Amino acid sequence: VLEMTVPQIKKLIEYAYYLHNENELQAGGLDFDIITNNHGKVEKIKLYKNGKELISGKFKVAINDYMFSAYSIENEKVLQEFEKPDAEVIIDYLKKKKV
Repeated sequence: VLEMTVPQIKKLIEYAYYLHNENELQAGGLDFDIITNNHGKVEKIKLYKNGKELISGKFKVAINDYMFSAYSIENEKVLQEFEKPDAEVIIDYLKKKKV
């Protein structure tokens, strides 16, 4: 769990967009629009919470360990880390399932 500002969140979204040349991020509790020009270059990113555009502020952002290690996240402030990486949590969950 990271504490991130609106500009930091926008940079993360932009970084992910350029990594895949499309939006592959999924967000819960936050909506966003990526506005590009005719050449696919990001011109603007708009963030929304409950339909209201976010201009400023700090937010708690939960990301998985892959994104934390592989993505470019500037000046992040780590608020909480979990003992197990997500892959181990998923494996543990599947082992408990009978079907």
